Amino acid sequence: MGFYSKQIAKLCAAHYPPDDKTQDVWVVQFYTQNNREVLEARLPYEGLGMTLGKTGEVKIGAVDCSMDAHLNVGFCVKQDISIFPTTRVIIQGHKYDYSGLHNLDSLTRFVQVSRERLANVECKVKGLFDEPRKDFVAPLCTETFPPKFSESIPWIVAFYEEGDRKWDKVLKSSLNKIAEKYHNHPPLKERDQNVKEKKVRISVGAVECGDRKQDCGQFEVTKFPTLRFYESTTKYTSYDEKSFKADKLKTWGDDLLRESLRPKHKQEEEEEDDEEEAEESEGKKEEL
Repeated sequence: MGFYSKQIAKLCAAHYPPDDKTQDVWVVQFYTQNNREVLEARLPYEGLGMTLGKTGEVKIGAVDCSMDAHLNVGFCVKQDISIFPTTRVIIQGHKYDYSGLHNLDSLTRFVQVSRERLANVECKVKGLFDEPRKDFVAPLCTETFPPKFSESIPWIVAFYEEGDRKWDKVLKSSLNKIAEKYHNHPPLKERDQNVKEKKVRISVGAVECGDRKQDCGQFEVTKFPTLRFYESTTKYTSYDEKSFKADKLKTWGDDLLRESLRPKHKQEEEEEDDEEEAEESEGKKEEL
């Protein structure tokens, strides 16, 4: 059991994160010794223990699935572990398996994103998006709004009132389609460890304003559905088109994403050029 340092808790069937509502966030790595991939991943995982583990943000542990540790082999099989290393985040009974490169930055980002997934799952008002294993759109609650902005990833958020079957069907279908295209994923869907996940380009969420627990008025929402592109927690652009078809929404989102990604100095230069052109045009008019 000396494969990892004391920063990493040694776990087994008898000592494993409980499948209940504990507030502890656990990161657990299942490994076998003398495995090349495991050996390469050891130092980054130790680094996770020295950073997130040391601050107390999460608890870091590991399960030895080697044949030498025969008491753990059956437990690892029961946990559906077939690839080593498998790194898993466990939050209040929900589990998320990591499928990227085992370096410290990627592992840290995975833990942070996993915690944000739970925040979305915890919203009790699901509305149209009540299937966390199928829906790509995150149901959001006004009491915890706006959602977290990580890595400068913007949000598309729909404010709506459930009740009109036609509108409900169009909105749910279109938002799920664009959420998938922007690489969102159902929060409780099991991940294929052999498939590398693409980085989310725009997060997509929805607020069901018809529920009495929601207070959409505080965000000056006056009509439904209202669709907004949030570049930050305070800066947003509203969608003004009447059509809520997926291709229209995708084009709108793409345009705003490109705009948000432009370097700030470039935007300022273009604005100055526009002002100069306007002044020159005005001067020519005066000469005439």
